[in-house]
Amino acid sequence: MSQIINIPITFKHVPFYVGEHVLLYKVENGITDNPYFLYDIAYIEEVELLRPWENRFVHIQEIIESWKETIEEVAELFKNRNRKGARPFMVRYIAHFVSSIFWLNERYVAGIDDILISMKELPIKPLNIEERLQFILESPDHYHSFVQLRELYEEFEKIAVKQQILSKKAHNL
Repeated sequence: MSQIINIPITFKHVPFYVGEHVLLYKVENGITDNPYFLYDIAYIEEVELLRPWENRFVHIQEIIESWKETIEEVAELFKNRNRKGARPFMVRYIAHFVSSIFWLNERYVAGIDDILISMKELPIKPLNIEERLQFILESPDHYHSFVQLRELYEEFEKIAVKQQILSKKAHNL
């Protein structure tokens, strides 16, 4: 059964949720099957839902796997110069990438209106993430943004694996 949650003003920012007021979601859906930023918004709105940053490695891996399953389809859209068709995929996976970065740092996304400033405070992240993400956010339907996002996911996956190994070592001490 679908449920509804209000979208806070801090999440209504280009290219995400402009003109939208509520999210429809299903508790039984996986992270990538529900609207992006759902779990962060639910936490802010005090709705009892999964908190992916509390079991970060499992949920980050789910997002990375979903991206890998989708990347060829997005590449094909850009190859066929179908920017309009690629845009929803890009926006979705940009949002998932942003969430993943915060979750890796054991934090939730508090809003996207000042996301680049918030990113500066994160200790674990790809190099030059703020500049690279700004470029992607300004033109999510451009091929070069796709290339940059693909590279960020590749770098991020390595960082996440390293953090998982370090986390396991710390727990074994």
